[in-house]
Amino acid sequence: MLDDAGKPTMPAEGANSCKYTVGTLRYTTAGLVVVGGWMIWGNVCFSLMQSVFSTLMTIQLRDIQASPGAMGLLIGTIPAALTFVLVPIISFKSDRYRSRWGRRKPFIIWTAPFLVLALGSLGYVRDIHQFMNDHADWLAGHHLAPITASLGVIGVLVVLFIFFDDFVNSVAWYLITDVIPAKVMGRYNAIGLLVTAGANMLWSRFVIPHYTPEDARYVYWGAALLYFVGYGLMCVFVKEGDYPPPPETEQRASRFGGLTRYFRECFSHPMYLALFGFTAVLAVSNACNTWRILFVRETVGLSMAQYGMVLFYCAPLSMALALPVGYLVDRFTPVRMLMVATALLVPMTLANFWVHDYRSMLILSLVSLPANAAWDAAMQPMLVQLLPRAQYGQFCSANSMVRSLIRIGAPMVGAAYITFMHQDWVRIFYWQGFWLLGSLGVLFLLYAQYRKNGGPYHYVAPVPTV
Repeated sequence: MLDDAGKPTMPAEGANSCKYTVGTLRYTTAGLVVVGGWMIWGNVCFSLMQSVFSTLMTIQLRDIQASPGAMGLLIGTIPAALTFVLVPIISFKSDRYRSRWGRRKPFIIWTAPFLVLALGSLGYVRDIHQFMNDHADWLAGHHLAPITASLGVIGVLVVLFIFFDDFVNSVAWYLITDVIPAKVMGRYNAIGLLVTAGANMLWSRFVIPHYTPEDARYVYWGAALLYFVGYGLMCVFVKEGDYPPPPETEQRASRFGGLTRYFRECFSHPMYLALFGFTAVLAVSNACNTWRILFVRETVGLSMAQYGMVLFYCAPLSMALALPVGYLVDRFTPVRMLMVATALLVPMTLANFWVHDYRSMLILSLVSLPANAAWDAAMQPMLVQLLPRAQYGQFCSANSMVRSLIRIGAPMVGAAYITFMHQDWVRIFYWQGFWLLGSLGVLFLLYAQYRKNGGPYHYVAPVPTV
């Protein structure tokens, strides 16, 4: 178990001081707080690192005059294709890996130095494009335009970043499930969102308003080093429990046999098919998200300083909502909360058509925060509740594979759509609202399967036999 200092100890025979258990781990309340604190700290560092890429890369590519299709390819299609291939392999191996460090942390530790270097290199997009422009005559002799050569180099850097990021992005969520008890997952997730909102408030107040293209390298390297130190400390101080060895039949199985087993287990039960269907429709709804920042800058006309202040003013409300929403997720179940949140987000998404200045964007952002907070707080606990714990990584990887398969093609379809709309960025909300409504319909199917397998009080995750 973990004592009040958060260190592992052996439970005394008949001891009843351990209020929380997960696998072989036993926690007192204070011990759980310590471990949860380290997990939240690590995940905040990881979240900020991810935010840098997702927020700034679109702006960087727009600043060098990349087309919507090129942006969709580099930010959507290529990362999704890599994730589609890598995540199922990493997740399947992680579920069955055993070491003195556990089954999740080795995948994080081994890739950390390479991930830091890859992320830091993405801060040089502008420099790469300038270099290509300075050598335009030489490139012309090789039938290359400077923008084409720039995008080729940037594409290689994106591939390297996504390759190493997929190792962490796969197992980080499984580590949470392995060390945090399921019965407090909603509250843990809510506290994590509260702390993340505080970090985002600082990011929105002190980084985004002052961002210029010349600052990109410093922002990327700062995020990379924060991840390396913050996530590294989490890996040192959070201990995984002991896991039973994989079944002998799996250890002796051929690669083809393991692949067959994987697909039969993940894609044969109606409830999991409904879950993956929800994921697929949701991925289609997000196909145009790449250009949200361009809606803010070019359609609404906000500067980066004004946009940063919108996010800054939203952060306190997001923090205030985190704990009540987390309690509601635990009280009313994640599936129900997700249904309510999605139903509310449909009209709020379409309300972006009335956003025309700083004031209207701030008002809509504040009004839509409760629905967004409920959605964020319910998503991860829903997976924890619905999926088999012993094969959690495997089923999550199948879910991720479905999402990635859709994302391979969806950004290019989204780019074609927004080009057809003459880059009128507000039209992305037609797309998102329509598909969000479709995802709500699939959620009703998922809820029906959830009730069929026991519902809120007697649910048992079905494990297909093969």
